[in-house]
Amino acid sequence: MTKILTKSGDVFIVPLMAESKFGVGQVIQVTPKALNSVVCVYFDLVVDDARELSLIDFSGVKPISILFTTPDLLKKKVWVIVEHKEPLDVSNFIDLTDLEQKRYMNVDIVGSGIIAKFLSAYNGYYPWNSFYKEDFLDGFLINKNDKPKCIFFK
Repeated sequence: MTKILTKSGDVFIVPLMAESKFGVGQVIQVTPKALNSVVCVYFDLVVDDARELSLIDFSGVKPISILFTTPDLLKKKVWVIVEHKEPLDVSNFIDLTDLEQKRYMNVDIVGSGIIAKFLSAYNGYYPWNSFYKEDFLDGFLINKNDKPKCIFFK
């Protein structure tokens, strides 16, 4: 088994289905007891270059999603860790302590490839309704009614 070489607070970029565009996420918690997943927050933010992240004050960036994520694309360095910041406090959105006490029962772990498509769709580079359920990606949003105006449907 490959050890996860990431830690809480790591900020990473996610290649979007658009030329030279990246979504942004942050590892909140490494959860080996939840099938070696990582809890990540994804932001309403697109960058052209990883160097832009050092100029961004994350306190003003809106989190759009908090998901248990497979770490495969982090391990393979497809999602590149570009810096380390204090992890976002997500306790207003998710109770990680309670989930840990319940041994992560019934937690959904989303594949990193699906998350890349979600971020692409959220930013208007991929159809929102291209999964088996028309509203599948709605379930990834912190607020299901908070879809951006740029999404499109096939």
